[in-house]
Amino acid sequence: MSVLQTVLTFVAAPLALYLLIAAPTIARRGRRRKYKAGSPWPYPPVLWTADPEGADLPPLADAPADPRVGVLTDGGSKTSGGARGSW
Repeated sequence: MSVLQTVLTFVAAPLALYLLIAAPTIARRGRRRKYKAGSPWPYPPVLWTADPEGADLPPLADAPADPRVGVLTDGGSKTSGGARGSW
């Protein structure tokens, strides 16, 4: 195998493969809308919390009521949590 064949096999072929994979990714980058700091945010807010009652958020109108939420039998919390996960 000559030096030219070795370079084509181990340098040019992998480089061509990388460029073939990267070309569609780089080509799409220029057409995407970008958010610029200071301009108004064009999307609706997305808020998520695991405990909407604890965050003082209004209840969802279409969500079914869960009878287990907020009910404690002895007035204290039964959860201990922590790194051990002993709930």
